[in-house]
Amino acid sequence: MTLAIDSGVSLLAWYKSLCSTDLEAEAVARLCPVTCARLRDPQYYAAIPFEVDVRQAQRIDVASISLNWLDEEPGNALIRAIGFEDLGVSAMPYCENRATFLRETTESFVELYSAELKFVEQFLHSIVWLKADRPEASFGNGSFYRVPHVTFISDASLFFLPPNHQLPRQHGGLGFLENLFHEALHHQVHAHCAFTRTTYCVSGVDAFHELVPFGLRKDRTFTYFQAINALHVYREISLIRRRLLASANPLDREFEWLRQGVQSAQLMWGGFCDALLKVESNLVQPWPALIRRWKEEHESLV
Repeated sequence: MTLAIDSGVSLLAWYKSLCSTDLEAEAVARLCPVTCARLRDPQYYAAIPFEVDVRQAQRIDVASISLNWLDEEPGNALIRAIGFEDLGVSAMPYCENRATFLRETTESFVELYSAELKFVEQFLHSIVWLKADRPEASFGNGSFYRVPHVTFISDASLFFLPPNHQLPRQHGGLGFLENLFHEALHHQVHAHCAFTRTTYCVSGVDAFHELVPFGLRKDRTFTYFQAINALHVYREISLIRRRLLASANPLDREFEWLRQGVQSAQLMWGGFCDALLKVESNLVQPWPALIRRWKEEHESLV
């Protein structure tokens, strides 16, 4: 059992099967967020429509990929589309200093992260860089079903890795790449649910409000959909962190945060497997089958 959307090839094939004009086909080939949202879930888009001119953007090169950094106007339009107006954040215009920092600090990871970078480019169209408008406002990074192929990023995305690891400044590029991959994985799940017309849970179980018992995090709770997405992400980032650690000098104390990051990600991977298998009767396929497979993979590593 696999996700219906397992690559950029299958993603575009699903989108193109829904196109009725050449203009739509051209738009989905570029992963235009508005066209993709309208085609893949017309009812949802009709209920909560949004429009944004993605041509108002600056193209940035990061490692081996290119992304659109949306300007203030389209960025703020998307903030309103996801209902974030009250969080005290707004879209930051293109910043050459940040773009230069990203170019300089991601270049060395191109070969090591080649597969993940390809995946990111297949699932992400644009980023909105968030800035705080109030002293108490804070945001890391996030992606939403409502706005396909756009990820919301902030400075915290450079220097923080989940579940709770602070990165040294010189490794900010690594933080950015992992968090981009993290968000591309969420877009993959969103696309699977949209195209297969499935969600996470059986009828009668609200995947977006009912909680999964999960004792490894005392600082927050997880709904069913959050737990499944978290498991998907922690499995993947465990594997790339292990690969990165294997390439580092084992005696270099500078990478202690990475050793801890591998341990915590694997712990979360196993913990989410166990928690979700206890309630697997509430889940629809492919989730029970995937969770069992991911648990077997986890057990083979620890």
